[in-house]
Amino acid sequence: MEGGFFFKMFMMVVTIKSVFSAVPYSNPRRGDIGIDWLHVSTSTGFQCYKPLDVVFLLDSSRAFQGHRWNKLVDFTYRLTERFPLGRRSVRVGVLAYETSPHAVIPLNTTTKQILDSISSLRYTQTVKTKLRADIAGGIDYMKEVFFSTDERYEATRVGVVVSDYDSLANQSVPLAIRRATAAGINVLPIGIRSSQSTLELSGSFYGENSIQLGSVNDLDSITDTVKRKTCQAPNLPRSGGGCGNGFPVDVTFIHDASNSGPARARYSYHFIQNIVRQLDISEQAIQVSLLQQPCLPVLDFGLDSYNDKDSLLNSLNVGSPLAVSHLMRTARMSAARVDGSRRFNAKKVAVLITDRKINDIGPSSREAMKSRRAGMKIIGIGIGEDVRIADLREVSSRPSGEHTFHVKRHESLSEIREKVLNLICS
Repeated sequence: MEGGFFFKMFMMVVTIKSVFSAVPYSNPRRGDIGIDWLHVSTSTGFQCYKPLDVVFLLDSSRAFQGHRWNKLVDFTYRLTERFPLGRRSVRVGVLAYETSPHAVIPLNTTTKQILDSISSLRYTQTVKTKLRADIAGGIDYMKEVFFSTDERYEATRVGVVVSDYDSLANQSVPLAIRRATAAGINVLPIGIRSSQSTLELSGSFYGENSIQLGSVNDLDSITDTVKRKTCQAPNLPRSGGGCGNGFPVDVTFIHDASNSGPARARYSYHFIQNIVRQLDISEQAIQVSLLQQPCLPVLDFGLDSYNDKDSLLNSLNVGSPLAVSHLMRTARMSAARVDGSRRFNAKKVAVLITDRKINDIGPSSREAMKSRRAGMKIIGIGIGEDVRIADLREVSSRPSGEHTFHVKRHESLSEIREKVLNLICS
């Protein structure tokens, strides 16, 4: 009788030990992440009952059109089906991103609603759709839109990023992942080789912290793997930081990049938005202003303003749009805050974005010198063939080579975002 009792107790201890040894434990509250959450084995039937917020970031560039896009949507649908959605368990959201969001499905706990939303995702083919997605911008957008509040501090945050090799291998992506990690978000990159792929993820920043697939069809084989890795991700500490870390900075964006028309100019606005998303905006930290050419008609002078031809012709020489010198002067006066609200301890930064030649380089150079002497850092960004790089360097801070950038097209602005952000924050 006693032998049977002790045998049962022994078997119970063995069972309990095997159960607990199969599930790695971590205590993020004391800063112990405890497990390498991306190195776990897979098994079918794995259950996930802890509070979890999962966002799928899907590449919606031309690299994933047609059949490949349907595979992304099907993968997201099947994986969402496997999660026990609920207020106290798992929420799922979806973000389709190229250089801006194509579709946003907020974090949801209603299974039917979220599955219906996912199944209705359609690929939107446009003339301007790029071959490569701005994955770094998508990660930053995910961080700010889906995880901007701590409404569920007990929930683990995970971003599942699905894109092609080349987009994930962009040098800006690891920096965006670091920012997401600082905000308490685990990022799981899934790289898919395409016929245009030229880069490898292995040996880069990711190392083994990624899933690499040879084809979009291989997504079918990793559903349980991704579920297990997602469910066993640690609840990372959330610094709430961003660029600036509380140090006061006044940033003025001078937007003079509408010469190519509104369709192209939208890329420069996205560029500004993606930088602002990475800044710690608050009354004590970073504050931002935008200075741009008037969008509405402005009456420069009336019918009775001039009574002689020479004065009238001199006024017409200024022309429209506004001279860069005028924009620079306005930026300096705005940073000085003549209304008396100036933050004397704040660093001053002006970011000039232009797609045209600086016609008044003499006055613009003098205004830029006054701004630099007043302690303002000036970052010059030129777009297209009309820009004269020498003039842009003349108005930028010194050394001008480090504070001046030139891109061939508005769409290429995302390639210099990290460098511009580092100059703002340094």
